[in-house]
Amino acid sequence: MRAWLAQVRESAIVRLPLKLLLGVKQRALPPPEPLVLSLQDLSPIWLRHNEDFRPTHEDGVRMGSGIEMSMAEALTPQSTVITPAAPAPEAPAVPGGTRVSQPSVPVAASPTFRSPSSQLVRDFVMPYQGMLQTQGVLVPIVRIIDLLEEYGQCPSVVLEQKTQDEECGDLYSIRDTLAQVNLKDHTHRVTRHGLAVLLASYKDPEPLIPKMLVACLGHDLGKIPAFRQSGIYSMRDHPAISIVKVKEAFEGHDVFWLEEVCQVISAHHRHVKDGFASLLKQADGRAREEEVAYGTKTMEIKKWEDWFVAAEFLALVEPLINRGEPTGSRKSEWVAVSVHGVIYCQAISLYGLVKELARNKQIIDIHLLRASDREEVMRRLARSLAQAGVLSEPIGEGFYGRKYTFRLRSKKQYGYYCVPIVESAFATTPSELEQRKTAYFTQIEDVVR
Repeated sequence: MRAWLAQVRESAIVRLPLKLLLGVKQRALPPPEPLVLSLQDLSPIWLRHNEDFRPTHEDGVRMGSGIEMSMAEALTPQSTVITPAAPAPEAPAVPGGTRVSQPSVPVAASPTFRSPSSQLVRDFVMPYQGMLQTQGVLVPIVRIIDLLEEYGQCPSVVLEQKTQDEECGDLYSIRDTLAQVNLKDHTHRVTRHGLAVLLASYKDPEPLIPKMLVACLGHDLGKIPAFRQSGIYSMRDHPAISIVKVKEAFEGHDVFWLEEVCQVISAHHRHVKDGFASLLKQADGRAREEEVAYGTKTMEIKKWEDWFVAAEFLALVEPLINRGEPTGSRKSEWVAVSVHGVIYCQAISLYGLVKELARNKQIIDIHLLRASDREEVMRRLARSLAQAGVLSEPIGEGFYGRKYTFRLRSKKQYGYYCVPIVESAFATTPSELEQRKTAYFTQIEDVVR
């Protein structure tokens, strides 16, 4: 059989057709025509997945009167938004209390353009839309974001000369640096840190996320110059104005924790102990640290334990021991004095030396920039000196010094709040320290608790 098949393949009647067929060059198929799609064709597909579009007027100016588009409207597939010639009939409400308008057939329709998407909505609304709707705060939060989108290009600090703003006093030394950061960017940074510290502080943080978002997004609305034009607000702390604007955003929405959030906003530049209230202050501080580090390009953010060295700090104290000439009623103006083997350092003076050490090492620590955090800095100092083993006696937990009575040879007595450090912690010998004493220091006979 095989032999017969081989003879058939070799026969002329088979070989000739195969040779002709295989020898013909195949013609290439024509290339397909390119598929061209316009953005208008694509918009019904991608627009429904973009929940963070905010509407504007036809001239591109953002409307500032509350929420103009609900999340449900943003999800509606459409290529253009049509402005109806006649008012639309009222439609059923969607979750959150927002009504979706049903456009009527216009006589002469004109498109209303949408602004670029909002980073604030994308980062802080879309991921939590469900819980925001459940707690009834979706619309108020979007209203707050609308204000930030419209007015948020202003500086993130109050720059008016005549003002009682609390933050101005706290951050005066770096105000010019922070003025280069706009309010919208600062608020975004604070909100990001606020969510981070919330997640790190609570075992079940999810129910508190809406509350934290309102506190962070609304905490600095009072810095917007347009809201400070009125004589009523011009001299007020910005938190007070922020509370007014947050409450306006919540009009028509009864949220039981709103008053608590307002108290948190009011105190975010003060010394606070409440757990939740402290989170906003932490977030604001971390944001400021990042902004200063970026603005200066030379300073570095480090934790206290990573930059503070007790020996370096004591080296700044040593030249000031038994130095200074307090006279008359100004006997409190000295840094440190040696008495019976102990160096008594005035706590109020050591705070300035801590700040000097941080500046020398190019360190950014928000606690050293906010006057309201001075006591926290001093408590850290006391703990670090105790760990270094240089305190002459223990200082109670939560304190940063002790009260001492200085008895003079004239029988007069003066009270000081001091940090007691052993004389041996310094390189200078006791005899050399004694030789420095003049005037007031030579009159000190004894120091008692």
